[in-house]
Amino acid sequence: HTDGVNDAEVVVTYATNEAYAMAAVVLGRSITAMEEVYGSGSRARVAMVLANVSEAAQQLLTQSGWTVHQVEPIDPPVPPGKWVAYASPDRDLTVEYGKLHAWSLPYERAIILDADGLAKGSLDALFKKRYFKYQVNGRYERSADRIMCAALLAIRPSAHFAAELLDWARAAGKHSGTALQGLLNQRYHAEWANRPDNERIPMDAHYGVAACASSTSTAARVLKDVQKATILDFQGQTKPWGWPHSVAFASCEPLTAYAKLWAAILAMPLSHSQAVIASMIAEVDKDPVTAEAVLGLATSLALDAVRTDAPGAREQYMLVAPYLPFGVGRTIAQALDVSPHDPALTRETESTTSTGASQGHSQAADVDEDNGDGQVKQEL
Repeated sequence: HTDGVNDAEVVVTYATNEAYAMAAVVLGRSITAMEEVYGSGSRARVAMVLANVSEAAQQLLTQSGWTVHQVEPIDPPVPPGKWVAYASPDRDLTVEYGKLHAWSLPYERAIILDADGLAKGSLDALFKKRYFKYQVNGRYERSADRIMCAALLAIRPSAHFAAELLDWARAAGKHSGTALQGLLNQRYHAEWANRPDNERIPMDAHYGVAACASSTSTAARVLKDVQKATILDFQGQTKPWGWPHSVAFASCEPLTAYAKLWAAILAMPLSHSQAVIASMIAEVDKDPVTAEAVLGLATSLALDAVRTDAPGAREQYMLVAPYLPFGVGRTIAQALDVSPHDPALTRETESTTSTGASQGHSQAADVDEDNGDGQVKQEL
C-alpha cells in the first residue's frame, strides 16, 4: 500500500474525446464522494485518453482523482485484405478497441467503467476476489440474448491478453464488424455463461440507461433499478451532456433527474467538499424530484465561483460549460462574458435541442450497446 491506496487494485476508464473526458470527471468525482461516504478502500484510478483530449481536460481529470495515461487507438482484428462494414458506421472501432490497453496496466485486479457512468455506491463489492478468477468478467446484458455486458468489466490485467485476443480473432476469421463487447462474447461467452452465478458481476451493480426503452420497462421499475445500482451508466446514444427536453419513452422519464444530477456534479466548483456531491447523490436517489433543486444549487455555486474570480474557476468553466445541459452551460458562459459565437455557447445550445445521437458518437466507447451480432439499441 502507498499513501493508503491499494496497490493491487485499480479503477479504469477510457476517454476517447473531450466530451468523454468531461464525463470521466463526473465519474471520478462521484467515486471520491462515495469513498468518503462509505469509508471504503481507496484504489488507484487510471483514465486512459486518446491524443485528441486536450491538456486542459487531462488536467481536470487529474484534479478529479485520475492518473492520466495517453494511449493510441487499436486496429480491430480484420483479417488482411478483408474489409468489414460495421452495422452502425458512425462508430470508429479503432477508437473503441483502445479499451484493450487496460489489460496492460500493472495491477492484479481492475474494474473498467465506461466514462459516462456515475458512482452511487461503494465500489468495494465489485472487487470481490471471486469476480477475478478469470481474465474477463461482467454482468448479463439486460436483454434476451444473455450475453456479457462490457460496460463494466472485472479483469485480471495481462500484457499478453490484447494481442492473444486479436490474434485469435484474425486467425479464426471471427471479426464481423462488432464492437469490443461483441468480440469478447465471441471468444469468452461459452466459458463465462457456465460460471456459477455468484462468480459473475451481479445485475444490480450496474444499470445502463438504454434498458429503460425495453418493452418490459416501466418508470417505476426503471427508478427502482437505478436506485439499487452502484453504477449508473449513460450507455446508449443519448448522453447527459446532450439530454433532450423530453424523452421518447415514458419509462425513461426518471432518468432525466439523474441527467440533472450528472450536470450538477460537473458544475460543482472543484474547491467544494466531496461531501456536498455525496449529499446530492443521496438526495436524488431518495427523491428524484429534488434533482432540479440540486442542479440549481450547483449552478449557483458555479456562478459564485466565476463572479468572485475564485482560483482556477475560469479555466474550469470555460472547459465544462459546453457540456452542461439544461441551459446551465449557457448561463455560466454568459457569466464568463464569453462571445455569443464561442463554442461554449453554441455547443451547449445545440446539445439541449438534440437527442445526443451525434454528440461525439463517432468516437464513443459505448460497447454496452452491441450484442455481438451488430445490433445496436436505439436512442431514448
